[in-house]
Amino acid sequence: SIAYEVGGVSDPGSSLGILAQGWYQLDIPLPRMRNTPLATQHARITVGKIDPFGFFDGNAIADDETTRFQNNAFVHNPLLDSGGGTAADRYGFAPGAIFQYVDEANKTASWTYSLGIFGAGQGANFSGSQGKPLVIAQVETNQRIAYLPGTYRLYAWTNGRASGYDGIAQRQQGVGLSANQQVMDDLSLFARWGHLTQGQPRFDSALTLGAEWTGNRWGRSADALGVAWGRLHTAKAFAAGSATVDADGDGVADWGYSASGAETLAELYYRWNLGGGMQLTPSLQYIRRPGGNADAATIRVFGLRAKWAF
Repeated sequence: SIAYEVGGVSDPGSSLGILAQGWYQLDIPLPRMRNTPLATQHARITVGKIDPFGFFDGNAIADDETTRFQNNAFVHNPLLDSGGGTAADRYGFAPGAIFQYVDEANKTASWTYSLGIFGAGQGANFSGSQGKPLVIAQVETNQRIAYLPGTYRLYAWTNGRASGYDGIAQRQQGVGLSANQQVMDDLSLFARWGHLTQGQPRFDSALTLGAEWTGNRWGRSADALGVAWGRLHTAKAFAAGSATVDADGDGVADWGYSASGAETLAELYYRWNLGGGMQLTPSLQYIRRPGGNADAATIRVFGLRAKWAF
């Protein structure tokens, strides 16, 4: 579903394919019974090269940059993704295993308990040891409020090879929350929160909020309007060292400014369905105090995304 540009290929006649993700999944009904479809509880084991966000930190309206928000801070928890907390390979995947227990006995409130172990750093692209992996545990539940569906996820993680603001691998630990809830027939809300309890990233906490309206209200049921706001808080260690740290040793400060405060984000989009699997999505992004730099100009980006699915 995703195409990747590969650098270093100069021959236009060359063909190249990337196996970005491939995994095997086994469902075991509990209690063991011959008629598997009747099982309301089961264990699930997934092994392979996996996108961790396909199983953790999901969100119904803020989880797909090809359809909804394009700023990556609204697609996943930015402390885990953009901040380098997963330490996955360059395409966002890593070898690993996921163990889950799914309880669907209550049809109105299912529960899923998940534990994932993934290679990180050099282990993510098989160029080094699988030691010090990313370990993440999550509790997920589907609930209905006034008969409208919602999903709530609470998780915690630790990674011995996460990337710090100085580019040095370090252990980072944190907790996060991802929730989405339909509140009206044509309106759904989402919220994400993350906080690092150990490590030295650029940002140590993140909060994002947003909403999506389907086009039913204005007679275009396949269209949607989305809006989101976010705040990324500058970590104390980064604020103290950002003006002077020189991790690459070239004699020039890597950041060259004194970070402070919080970066503020916003995004607005309209997804226009043209039919035949074609969508056009104009969007507007706003970034204030980027990187915690009080002297940086506010960034405004207008974009137009085209998608053809078949």
